Formats: sequence, structure tokens, C-alpha cells
Amino acid sequence: MFLPLLHHLGPTWLAKRLLWSAERRLGLLEYRMPREPWSAFGFTEEAAATWRMRAPCLPLARLDRADLSRQLESWALASGYSPVAEAEAFGRGFCRVFSGRLVEVGRPPRWTQNVLTGGSVDPSTHWSRCSDAGAEDIKGIWELSRFAWVFPLVRAWVIDGDARHVERFWSNVEDWKKQNPPNRGPQWMCGQEASLRLIALTFGVQAFRHHPATTDARLVLASRTAEATARRIEGHIDYALSQQNNHGIAEAVGLMTAGVFWPTLPGAGDWRRRGRSALWQQVEALVGPDGGFSQHSTNYHRLLLDLLVWAELVCRAAGSTLPPAVRRKAIAATDFLAALLEADGTVPRYGCDDGAQLFPLSGCGFEDFRPTVGTALALFKGERLPAGPWDETALLLLGPLPSSAAPSVRAPVVCRDAGVGSYSYNAPGGWDGLAGSRFHNVVTVGDQDAMRRFRRFLWLPWTACDLRAAHDDFTASHLGFPGFKVRRRVIKVPHGFVIVDRLTGLLKQPGRCTLRWHGRSRAGLDQLTIACSVASQEEYVSALPDGGEGWHSTHYGSKDPSWCRRITATGNDVTFVTALGCSLRLEPNSFFVDGEEVPLE
Repeated sequence: MFLPLLHHLGPTWLAKRLLWSAERRLGLLEYRMPREPWSAFGFTEEAAATWRMRAPCLPLARLDRADLSRQLESWALASGYSPVAEAEAFGRGFCRVFSGRLVEVGRPPRWTQNVLTGGSVDPSTHWSRCSDAGAEDIKGIWELSRFAWVFPLVRAWVIDGDARHVERFWSNVEDWKKQNPPNRGPQWMCGQEASLRLIALTFGVQAFRHHPATTDARLVLASRTAEATARRIEGHIDYALSQQNNHGIAEAVGLMTAGVFWPTLPGAGDWRRRGRSALWQQVEALVGPDGGFSQHSTNYHRLLLDLLVWAELVCRAAGSTLPPAVRRKAIAATDFLAALLEADGTVPRYGCDDGAQLFPLSGCGFEDFRPTVGTALALFKGERLPAGPWDETALLLLGPLPSSAAPSVRAPVVCRDAGVGSYSYNAPGGWDGLAGSRFHNVVTVGDQDAMRRFRRFLWLPWTACDLRAAHDDFTASHLGFPGFKVRRRVIKVPHGFVIVDRLTGLLKQPGRCTLRWHGRSRAGLDQLTIACSVASQEEYVSALPDGGEGWHSTHYGSKDPSWCRRITATGNDVTFVTALGCSLRLEPNSFFVDGEEVPLE
């Protein structure tokens, strides 16, 4: 079991994981971060008034609600989405989960119940004794405690000024605090989840900072949550940093948030320094020169940008800014995602997707990336997208955008360093939740995956890929299927694209080779012209049972029927050619695209 981990991840990583496992089993994490009462954290009521007047502010805390209400209401009308209606629904016990549908969650919410299944876990045990590997998908239990419901409450209050939204914010924070004492239960298991919760809490506190419902006692409550969260993050942040993904970045930003916005708490200075240092290191290691994120996923790239935007706002609240090297990476990451943006705000949805959307601050759908891209462009580059409802996010985070902001111009980009939706990370029935090769637009050999699942988020052995690029022509090959070499060539032609997939048995052995193209509709897949070098069988499948093909997931935890066009052939040297937007004819050694001959090799 340990040899693949040692080979691919190295002795240092493995040694740390074994150490952390020992700490958990021996109870050292529980000793270091004990279950304590809320009274052990935070500042006093006497200090609350000083905090209210002197603590750093977000731009939202300085804005006049009345000046914003008309603009937000017009955007709500333009998008057809009402934050007031969502806020009222939350008051009746319904909450939007995974940026998708509204579900009944109770009033007050059932904080430790799974929003996907209705199951629950023990809320009293120390978090280090909890497990995320049971029958319940832990993300369904964490979802309400990300506090995404804070944002529609703030937006609704900005529109109509009704004090019920502010009271609802505080009463739910109070109930969450009562049901989730420090370091007890599943809501303290993950430092990233705690960080995202703290960011949402901070946004709400800043929005309602001067409202009469925000009493000194409630500010004490917020300070206690901030300190308990920061101490939980600090106590196990090395584990998050070792993951080399969004977890480390989120937890670093969480520490910065607690240290800057609650500056009188005893550990604030250390949290600021530790958070800044960790963030700088993570961004340097995980964001490439071309702006690509090491965690190849457009949704996690959006989360990265949201976290970097928040980190810059935290720094500005403290009178500083991100270091130049980090800002350069933030600008590159912004340009990367902007280059993928379509006119309707959608982007190619590749990689894992857990429904994360840090700032649901506009009426745009989850699949619309303009709120994040537009905010990042405004903050880091002084540019803006064409005006629209997506501007609400930038307004509420940054304040009014200058009318002189330059329009964003997306130049062609080449992202060589970065390379190029998940239904569930814990899918029932033993299937892999849309993660396997058969759910992607690739070729496969037999029933194998190009890599094998080693753990829930780890696939081994890591398949090496040989990349070659030329003008309008890109080729990649790998040996992920034992005994076979797989090569894909993508060619840009005047009126479309041609994709050439070749599978070769290294010992001239035959294999069952399958090319799959997935789409929301059969009509869309019919637009593809596909040819094969040997005899083949073609079929369309939709909504196969038991987690099979013919499904898509627009939001985490939900799946809907779609279509898969599947072409299968057997041989030791099989070539598939797919054309989109152009005519195609395949010959033994070449193919013709719109009458022009192109060699296969």
C-alpha cells in the first residue's frame, strides 16, 4: 500500500501523513485542540464598542445602503432572481445547497443533518474522532455550515432595508454556535470549511456592523467564533498545506481574516503573519506562470480567484496589499479564466467540482463565471467586463467601480504549464461519481481507467503524458492503459476542429477500444462526424442505471439524464477521427477535411 505513495508523493509527504495519522489515533490532536466552552474565546463586551469604531472595515461597511438599493433591485429584475425571496425562503426553513436547488433544512437549520440524504453524525465527539469515510457524504453535512445563506440575507437587506434580514443573520449564527461548540462534531473537522465559514461570517458582520441588531453581545459572539476558528486552523494547517491544493490557500486566507478583522484577539498578530507567509508560498507553488492552477478544475480555479480577491481585500483593510509576486500570479490567474470565458459567462467545465462558490453575490447562475472574473479584473487590473447583473459581486466586495475602468480585452493565450463536474465524492452504490475515464470525452481500452483510484481524491500511478505543440496542431500521448499507447491530436482547421485518437498495442495485441463523446442532447452529438480505421459499432446511450453512462451533473449531489455517443472497435492499431464544423473522409494514411488532405502521422 505504501510503495505507490512513496514512489509518487515522496518520503517527506508519506512521513508527515503517518505522523498525522498517529496524532489522530493517539489523541494528540484532541489534546492540542481540546473541546472548550465558548467563554474561553473572544473579547469582552467592554471591548466591543471599541472594535465597532476602530477595527478594519470592508468597503461594504462604509457604503450607504440606500445608495445601493436601487441598483441591486434593477439587477435583480434583469436577472429574474430575487435575493429578497431567497432570504424569506431561508426564514421559512429552505436553503440553497451546492449553489443549486432550494431544500428544506428546518428553522433553525439542522446543522449536522446531511442535506443530500437526511442522515446525520454525532455532534458531540471531538472532530478528530469523526470520519469522512462513512456511508454519509460529509459534504452534505458541511454544506449549511459554509454559511452561504449569509449572502442573500445581506443582499436582501441592501435592497429593502428590512431589519428581519439582520435579525435572521444573528439568530442563526447564535443557534449555530449553540449547536456546534468549539472542536466538537463534524463542522470542525476541516480547516478549509471553517475558513469559508469565517469569511462568510466576516462579510455579514461587516455589512451589519452599524445596525442596531448588531449588539455588543453579538459582536462578542462573532469574536469568539473568529478566535475558535483561527485556533482550529492554526493547530492543523500543516496538514492543509501538504495537500498542495485549495485547502492550504483557503486556510491561509482564513488565518489572515481572523488576524486582520479581529486585531485585538490575543493571537491576531501571529495569525496575520502565518497566514500571509503560507499564502505567498502556496500561490508561488500552485499557480503557474501562465496563471493555471495546479488543481486542474475550472470551478476550483474560480475558488482560487475568489480567495485571492478576498485576500487582497483583507490586506487593504489592514493598510497594505498583496506582494508584487502574488499580485502577478493573481493577474495571470485572472487572465487564464477570462480567456476561457464565453459571451454568456460559461467556461469549459473540466476537473472536480464540489459546488463551491465563495461569493454568491449576484443573480447569475452557478455556471456563470462573470461575477468572479469581473471582480478580479476590476481589482487586479482596473478593467471591467460589459455591464450587467454580474457587476453586483464587484460592487458589494469592492465598492463602486470607476466609470473610467478600461474594458477587458481578451488576447489569445497559450497555457502550456497548466494543461487543460463531480456528482459526488462519496457516490452510493460503489460507482465513482462521474470521475472515471468513461465519463469523459476520451478513448479507453477495455473497462479500464487511465489511472486507478487509490483513495477518494487520489489516483495512481500518475500517468506521464508526452505533449507536442505546433501551429494549430496539438498532440498528447500516454501509456495509462497497460500494453497500449494512446495518442490524441487536435487540429484547428478553417471551419472547425479535427480530433484524431490512435490506440496502439505495444506488443501488437488486440484490445477493445472505445471513443466516447458526451453531450446534453442527442442532436448536439449528431453534429460530430466520426470515422474509424477498422470495423466499428456505434450506439447512443442515455441514463444507464447503477451510475452508468448517460448522466451529467450541473450541481454537486444531483445528476440528470444526458447522452453518450459511443464507438467501439477491436484491434491492435485503431484510429478514430472526429470532425466538428467541417466535412471528413478517412483514408488509410490520411484524412480529408473540406477536401484538403491531412496526413495521419
